[in-house]
Amino acid sequence: MTILLKRTNIPQDEEKEKRFVKHVKRKSINRWVSEHREAWNKKQREQAQRIRSEVLTFLGNKCVRCGETDIRCLQVDHVNGGGVQELRRIRGATYFRKVFQELKRGSKAYQCLCANCNWRKRYEREEISEKESNERNM
Repeated sequence: MTILLKRTNIPQDEEKEKRFVKHVKRKSINRWVSEHREAWNKKQREQAQRIRSEVLTFLGNKCVRCGETDIRCLQVDHVNGGGVQELRRIRGATYFRKVFQELKRGSKAYQCLCANCNWRKRYEREEISEKESNERNM
C-alpha cells in the first residue's frame, strides 16, 4: 500500500516529520486491522500458540508435579504466584514472549504445570478469589 503525502503537510522539523510518518503508518496499520479483523485475530492466536509451545518446550513439556505431557493440559505457572494479575495486564503472544525472554535469561520464576496441578497449587496457597471459589462450589 502506497501512501501519497502532500509535501506541504509534512512539518519541516526532522523530529516532527518522523513522528508524522509514524502516525500515518500507525493509522494505515489500524485501518488494515479493522478491515481484516478476522485474519488479524487468527494470526495473533497462531503466534501466541507458537510462542506458548516454545515456552513449554523450554520448560520440559511436562508437569513438574505429576509428569503429565498432554500439551493441551499444560500451563505456564508462576512459581511464586501472581500469574493471574500478570495475565490481566499482558495478553496473548506478548505475555509468552515476555516469559520466554525471562526464561532465556535464566529466570526460575516459571514452571510447567498441568491444569489440575496448577489449580491444586492455587487452592493450597489460597490464591483462589472468593468469586472463583463460589463458582466452583455451585
